[in-house]
Amino acid sequence: MKFVLEVENTIHCLKKNGFALGYGQVLSDSEIQEFEVIIKRLLFDADVAKDFSSNALTITGLAGRDPDLDFLLNKIVSSPQIKLVLTNVLGDEYKIWQINARVSETNDSGLLLHQDSPGETNLVFLLKDQDSKDGCTGFYPGTHLIPRWAKKISWSKISISKFLIKPLLGKKGQHAFFFNKTWHARFPNNNKKERFVVLISFFPVDGIFTPDVFMKDSKRDQRSIELNQLLSVSNGVEKFNENQVRVIGTKVLNVEPAYAIGIERNFSFSIGSIFLYVKLFVLEMIFKPIKLGYLLFKFLM
Repeated sequence: MKFVLEVENTIHCLKKNGFALGYGQVLSDSEIQEFEVIIKRLLFDADVAKDFSSNALTITGLAGRDPDLDFLLNKIVSSPQIKLVLTNVLGDEYKIWQINARVSETNDSGLLLHQDSPGETNLVFLLKDQDSKDGCTGFYPGTHLIPRWAKKISWSKISISKFLIKPLLGKKGQHAFFFNKTWHARFPNNNKKERFVVLISFFPVDGIFTPDVFMKDSKRDQRSIELNQLLSVSNGVEKFNENQVRVIGTKVLNVEPAYAIGIERNFSFSIGSIFLYVKLFVLEMIFKPIKLGYLLFKFLM
């Protein structure tokens, strides 16, 4: 009974705020340690490509690099408390797009406030404690329920938005969820502690993504049945254009879209969201003139 109530609370918080900590520990302490050791080995492997496009050390395409890592990833995505949340907001026929490991080290400059692709939903697995905001992902609660305005606001720079967003805090081994439509950023890391997370990105039916070059052709652990099914682009997707695929369902047409897709089409006008609109309007009234004045000053100088 407690399990069901806790998972329902996670779903409620996710739909209300756009992000939420998950319930319980899906890996044992020894498995968490093994998970961290394998990924750290990959981080120091010169043959594994690294990505710094988000201003932090990242490995993309984790699946298929180590059979034991695949086994642990499979255990995560097939755990009951994670599947219950995902099926509630993504439906039954979702796919994995990407699996990344990211390290925020001391002096990480952070990442501006932004949004990602329609329908995209992330699972975050913490491999280090996140006990302060330094180097953590932060969110502006409720912004998944309003139009996609993150690119248009004048205060998206992390130097400003860091005072307005809420950090995702948790202990090593915990997991969390967020809709990528929720306005989110990464706090600068001014701490001596590194932040270490694994990010798994999912798309529901009608979601569009570019399959990961490494993972789509990798030879993955055959024990990891659910992981392999979620990553497969030989079924459950159709070609959308030269590079992208679209997730398709096998069920009858005209079925109600998954929640993560529905929020792209339906905007909230509850009392809470109206209050949010007012706050965002006030923030824009404050920061827009400052930004324009700064740009004018730079032009004149």
